[in-house]
Amino acid sequence: MTFTHSGAYLASADQSGIIKYFQPNMNNLTAWQGHREAIRGLSFSPDDSRFATASDDSTICIWSFEESRKESVLTGHGWDVKCVEWHPTKGLLVSGSKDNQIKFWDPRTGTALTTLHIHKNTIQALSWSPNGNFLASASRDQTVRVFDIRAMKEFCDLRGHKKEVCSVAWHPTHPILVSGGSRRRRPALGRLAPGVR
Repeated sequence: MTFTHSGAYLASADQSGIIKYFQPNMNNLTAWQGHREAIRGLSFSPDDSRFATASDDSTICIWSFEESRKESVLTGHGWDVKCVEWHPTKGLLVSGSKDNQIKFWDPRTGTALTTLHIHKNTIQALSWSPNGNFLASASRDQTVRVFDIRAMKEFCDLRGHKKEVCSVAWHPTHPILVSGGSRRRRPALGRLAPGVR
């Protein structure tokens, strides 16, 4: 479940592949079958005109928000797609899958631009840094990895979870990364170098 960047609409997706969006006061509900299997992630483009969904059917779909129309289907993952995130300012998508791969996509053409093989198990969550220069990934391999997309290389590898890492999020103004796992009672905090934002 996520709000549009403008805050005007709330969108959700569920285990049966249904996509819904409505105004926060619950008016103007729109719902339709988006995927044939569970939807695991939903992310809006920077201008809210489109959004992407990730599904256990191993695809990512790009949708026109205003028309509730499927624009394209991105294929290339070999298993369930667990998360998808739109870059905060660019026409760039990133997805993570049960096939242990992270893929970068051009949403205009549906082309997979590059694939990262930096985890040894399912990618559970992805998060762009506020400036879009870094990508954090959380995995069932018990690690969080931070990738510098400007240099196209791994920036750091954060360890400390004893079980799978299920979520990851950046602080909006400080170089702090928070991750959550299946066993910890508190989230793990990681302070990164000052240039990471």
